[in-house]
Amino acid sequence: MADVVANERKIWNWLNQHVPLLIYVAFAILILGAISFIFRWINEQKSRKCLQEYRTKTSLSERVAWAENASLPSSLKNTQGFVFLEQANKSMQNKAYAKAMLYYQKAKKSLQVFPLREQASMGYAYAALNAHQLEVAEKELQIFYKCPSPYLRAQALYALCEIAAQRKDLQQFHHYKTQLQACEQGDLFLPQIEARFSD
Repeated sequence: MADVVANERKIWNWLNQHVPLLIYVAFAILILGAISFIFRWINEQKSRKCLQEYRTKTSLSERVAWAENASLPSSLKNTQGFVFLEQANKSMQNKAYAKAMLYYQKAKKSLQVFPLREQASMGYAYAALNAHQLEVAEKELQIFYKCPSPYLRAQALYALCEIAAQRKDLQQFHHYKTQLQACEQGDLFLPQIEARFSD
């Protein structure tokens, strides 16, 4: 019994010594929680305002100008990336390959969802290929070997075949063509390979 009373006294003494510190810690946690809540609320309001502004943009150039705004909240990264991807695709259609590369690169940095991020990478590789930057294109295409999308993997192998053909490297060409033949959905690209490149 005496041991129990002694332990209770020790606990009571410890609490008396540390209660002010515990109160300060609890108060600090409450303050930090309140600050975090306020920042989240401010960001949500900012995101809503930016989205409302985005919905007023009717032309691509207006949407791109909106997406270029450096103060956009991080919660709108995917929307921003989608706009950059749209601009990059339009630049590709217009054969403005340097501009396409620039906006595909911006889209890659902003997009956080599959397969849009991968589509931006593929677009960047094809823009580089069309701009005759074969090393840049080849480096970008290497990431698609382990891509979960069979279509994107086949598309990358087709582009690698084209790079090898442009370099007149028959060994590499046959290497990539063999992989394309074994690739699921590779048959979508094989007729183009047969039509464009003769052995």
